[in-house]
Amino acid sequence: MSNLQIYVNGITGETVTISCLSDVKIRDLKDLISKKIKIDVYMVRLLFKNRELEDDLFLNEYGITNETTLYYMIKLNEEVEILMELKRYWNLNNNWSRDIHLSEWNGIEVHEGSDEKFIVKELNLYNNQLEEVLPKVIGNLINLQRLLLSNNQ
Repeated sequence: MSNLQIYVNGITGETVTISCLSDVKIRDLKDLISKKIKIDVYMVRLLFKNRELEDDLFLNEYGITNETTLYYMIKLNEEVEILMELKRYWNLNNNWSRDIHLSEWNGIEVHEGSDEKFIVKELNLYNNQLEEVLPKVIGNLINLQRLLLSNNQ
């Protein structure tokens, strides 16, 4: 296990330098980057050799070594990314995907026809065997009116 220095370029030309161990996961690297650029970790998209890096893989699985240059972008739909973070946190087995509109997601009710940036008004996580505490990120769903959590642990 060695210490790496990784350069991370943003699309605006900003470069941040990250020092980390060689055996970290992409998610951990994103966490370090998000702290430096002051953006929530779930909003960071990380690219290497024109591929988006998956959170659960390790740096060496992508061939990332000392002094490698990566690229980051900020994801555009914060509400979708908040919900995807909840899906990851609770390991939910549902149809939530960036490929379909929020109104089609199971357990999600939206304000139809709203011009608001945040349109989720109800989040129904009934009977999902949730055991963890509520993650703070759920508070970023600013138009959420109902959160249904019955029949969980």
